[in-house]
Amino acid sequence: MANKRERWKEIAWKKELGDVDWDKTYDTLLEGSQSVDRTAVGIPLGGFGAGNFDYNITGTFGPWQMTPGRFERRYLSGAAFHAKEKVLNTADKDYDNNPLRAMQNAPKALETAKTLAGKSKFKESKNVLMSAWRPHLMDIGSADYYALYPKGSIDYKDNFRTNLELEFFSPVIADNYRETSLPMAYFLFKARNATEDTMQLSLMFTFPNLPVYMSAEKSAGIDKKADEKEVRRYGLRNAVRREDNVTGITMTSSSEKNVRQVQNSEFCIAVRNDSGVNISWCTNFDGEGDGSDIWKQFAEQGSIEDFPNDPEKPAGALCAETILAPGEEKEVPFLLSWYFPITELGEEGSGEHAQWWKKYTEFYPPCQGGREDWDPDHLLPQAFQIAKDGLENLEENRRAVNAWMQPYLENDKFRGKEWVLTAGFNELYYNAFGGSFWENGLIQAVYRDYDGTPVHTEKKKFGARNYKSDPIYKESVLKYQQKEQHLHYTLEAQEFPFGETFDVRAHSHRVYTDLWPEIERDILLLYKDFIMDTQDGACPHDAGNTNGSVFFKYDYYYDLISQLNREAYEEVIGKRHTTPWSEYSPKFILYSYEYWKATMDEGFVRDAWDAVIRSYIYQRKTDTDNDGITNMKSSEYDKNDLFNSILWIGALEAILSWCETYPELNQKVIYTVEDTDGNILEGVSEAIYDDVEKELARCRKYVETALWDEEKGCYLFNSDTPVLMADAFIGERHAYNAGLDKTVDPEKLASHYLKVYEYNVGDCYNKNGIGFGHCGARNLACLDGQRAYRTADGVIEHSNDVWTGVSYVLSANMYQLGCELGKEELIRAALDTAHGVYFTTYLDTDTAYYFNTPEAWNAKNPRYSRNRMYQRARGAWELLRAIREL
Repeated sequence: MANKRERWKEIAWKKELGDVDWDKTYDTLLEGSQSVDRTAVGIPLGGFGAGNFDYNITGTFGPWQMTPGRFERRYLSGAAFHAKEKVLNTADKDYDNNPLRAMQNAPKALETAKTLAGKSKFKESKNVLMSAWRPHLMDIGSADYYALYPKGSIDYKDNFRTNLELEFFSPVIADNYRETSLPMAYFLFKARNATEDTMQLSLMFTFPNLPVYMSAEKSAGIDKKADEKEVRRYGLRNAVRREDNVTGITMTSSSEKNVRQVQNSEFCIAVRNDSGVNISWCTNFDGEGDGSDIWKQFAEQGSIEDFPNDPEKPAGALCAETILAPGEEKEVPFLLSWYFPITELGEEGSGEHAQWWKKYTEFYPPCQGGREDWDPDHLLPQAFQIAKDGLENLEENRRAVNAWMQPYLENDKFRGKEWVLTAGFNELYYNAFGGSFWENGLIQAVYRDYDGTPVHTEKKKFGARNYKSDPIYKESVLKYQQKEQHLHYTLEAQEFPFGETFDVRAHSHRVYTDLWPEIERDILLLYKDFIMDTQDGACPHDAGNTNGSVFFKYDYYYDLISQLNREAYEEVIGKRHTTPWSEYSPKFILYSYEYWKATMDEGFVRDAWDAVIRSYIYQRKTDTDNDGITNMKSSEYDKNDLFNSILWIGALEAILSWCETYPELNQKVIYTVEDTDGNILEGVSEAIYDDVEKELARCRKYVETALWDEEKGCYLFNSDTPVLMADAFIGERHAYNAGLDKTVDPEKLASHYLKVYEYNVGDCYNKNGIGFGHCGARNLACLDGQRAYRTADGVIEHSNDVWTGVSYVLSANMYQLGCELGKEELIRAALDTAHGVYFTTYLDTDTAYYFNTPEAWNAKNPRYSRNRMYQRARGAWELLRAIREL
């Protein structure tokens, strides 16, 4: 039990409790960044879309994000664990008959009481906890924090004679859509008495009834108005509940002054009443005091009790006492749950806001009756029921978490490369803490339509499928757990209020395809609805503004930039529109094919097919010179021919494969392609397969004749530009994942990757100051000796950046090809490229981006970064899967 070295802890990221590095790197932002200030972070608690907060590396609770995009640098002064250990006087004559009485006779010198948090040196977390507890904090270095999401652990080492550890996790489980949504976290204390004395151990969990649900503190971002309103909770009441073998303290808020989203909201701390464990509680210590009231009881008695007076802002405490004989081991399980069943996006009265039921209300309804009967103004608190069920199902949930992680952790292919597992699992933190949203139905929404007309609705506009009743899913519905479409997003970044940004999810969507395919299905079918709604079949940049109109008005990015530059975008203001970038349509086709290949969900193909063909037609129309590739710019660069070509080849191969699998889909299409002057270049009226086959031949020919440079041994950014792009072969990653043909000749591709390694990786920062670069791959590298890619207008924006997710996916591509061709040099290059990102994120104390992984850092000085906490970094999962599969 305690101090037993488990495999997951050998792989986990390890940090001394309280050893926060960010006083060194607090304000180092790349130009143009509006990044969230950095704080002490760690493993986030709670399921996807549940409202989340960290149990961080100082042993405190925070930062918080109870509503997507409302990141708060907030730590709870009254929330902590505490432990008291007493060596019993075994010679006491009453010991055999009454061991608890014998405790009172133990010498004071043999008692130890501590608050289980570290003495952080970081200015924002140094004095977080109540002042009476601070003298009893643990020194930096006296305890170790382990993280391998969703699991965490703290080893308290020599702070006690008893070997004491805390394991904590939320039941985030692969291909599970119930527990993965729940607002709960386990805290399992594992104690082993390795001494020859009998020990009495008391463990206390304190937690406040929060008076503030969301503070008025502004998060950095391009749209700050949503961060100005404080949401308070009134009518705070604590109570003890005991049912079966569970004791809990509920912390409820009920008052006419409460707004809807917090009325009858509830926290609950709970403990299991195991044999040999004595439970005591206090429902009403002062949540705004110095903590001396509850500490005095606990430190003197090893137990607690209620006080005679009720404070206005109460906090609760649970205490578990047990006796450990020499050599005995015990586990004491606590659980924290919370119940805030409504997600409100935007502010009422702002013109655009929406209220949604959270996903977990499917399993813990807020009202009696069916969902159509739920009254959002009369909610039933459910935090205790969640806690009770959670403790009763502890063993099942623990086994389930271990079962999905174990095949990766025990795989011998990772021996010597365990850091890949560390990065792959820990970057999954963003699924919960990346502004995560997951719904179980709309309550109401108010938004302005594209022409400014206000719309009030209680029904979804997009993504409203019922798989159970839809005949197209009559086969597929049998193998899926969810019977209706539940919309989900994470933010692109904390600064950007864009729901599930479609281009950058290319590096992280594999997480959903592999681990939560039903979420991936629901996201893709949402975008299918968007594509069928757009005027020209274009795919939008995002699902909408997460400060109100998400899922009702798509592509908030284009709306935002058009409003900021009304003169340039006058023609599109007041109309439906999409960002005219080149990669969205091919990526929709490829994401959809990858999902289908992983699940063989025929119903999905038949549902999505019209959008696939519409995407193909739209993309074909943007090829105004009929050379096989689009003439649109990509999300980042103009004339990004190689990037566009590889994506398009993969998408075309996917359509051909679908037509071969389902011949009835191979129908005729009619459309025209026009050049920029309106001249018709081609009219098509033939089976889609034949047209796609011709387009594929044109595109492949263009890549080999215009972009391959035989002398340099690589593919160029475009035919006029001697530049290497790190992300050029993201389309190859999709094609490989889906089992499609190679986009280019494998030997040429291997040569190309080695050039990328030499130029894009080699010229980056190395902490040693000399030698080959070691912080990932820069976006663009020049083959002609220039330090940066320049045009007539100057250095291209972001060309000197290292993009974290891009570097991980590049590494996955190199590793996969190196294994297939038996090229050890390429395998080493892949691992070195990715390790540079891992080192900069998790090991380098000058950067220390753990659980804050940014979009980018400067290739020459990675202390300068942009958009910390970013969607792409989950691309680490791509390398993890590449190693496991090869």
